[in-house]
Amino acid sequence: MREKLSEFIANNLDAEFIMDNFDLINSGSSRDVYAISKSIVAKVAKEDSNGQRQNLKEYQVFEQCFSYQDMSDDDIKNDLSHIRFGNLYEDDAVRIAKGIVNSLAIVYAISPNNDILLMERLEGIVRGNIDLEEPSLIFLKQRFSLFEGDLQAGENWMYNVDGDTKIVDYGCDDDIAENHTEWGNLDKYDLDDE
Repeated sequence: MREKLSEFIANNLDAEFIMDNFDLINSGSSRDVYAISKSIVAKVAKEDSNGQRQNLKEYQVFEQCFSYQDMSDDDIKNDLSHIRFGNLYEDDAVRIAKGIVNSLAIVYAISPNNDILLMERLEGIVRGNIDLEEPSLIFLKQRFSLFEGDLQAGENWMYNVDGDTKIVDYGCDDDIAENHTEWGNLDKYDLDDE
C-alpha cells in the first residue's frame, strides 16, 4: 500500500488540489491537515513555514523506526551507539527500537518536494500531558531530537481503532523548534537543558 500511495502522490496530488477538494480537519503553525479518507490524512505544508521540514522529519522518523523491526540487535546497537539514553540500558533501547513504530501514526507517503505527507488518520485526542519519562518517549527524544513540547502535548496523541495511543505530530525537532519564529521564547515550555 505504501508504495502505491507514494506513486499516487508523486503523480496525482498537489497541495492546491487537496485544499480545494478535501475537508480541513486541523491546522497548526506550519501545516494544515485534510481528511483524504476515513483512514488517511494529508498534511500540507503552509507557505513560508517549516511544514516541508516537518513533513520530511516525520517521514524519516517513521522510515527509521519501521526499519528497526527487521534489523538485527547488533545493527540496532550500532545505530544507537552515539546516543545516551539516561536510565535505559542498551538491551532496553534495542527492545524499544523494535517496537517503537507501533507508537507512531503510520506515514504512507511523502511528495517529492515534501509539501504533502500522507498519514494514518486517527480519532480521539488524548487528554492531558504525556509522561516524558516513559521509555519510548525518551527513545524518540534522544534518537531523533524530537521537540519535547510536541511529545508531551496530549493533543498530538490520538487513538487508533483498537484503542491504542499513537503520536500523530512528530515532525518537529529541536532545531526546527528553536528557529520557529511564531513560537518565540521556548522557555514557556519549561524544558530541561540537556
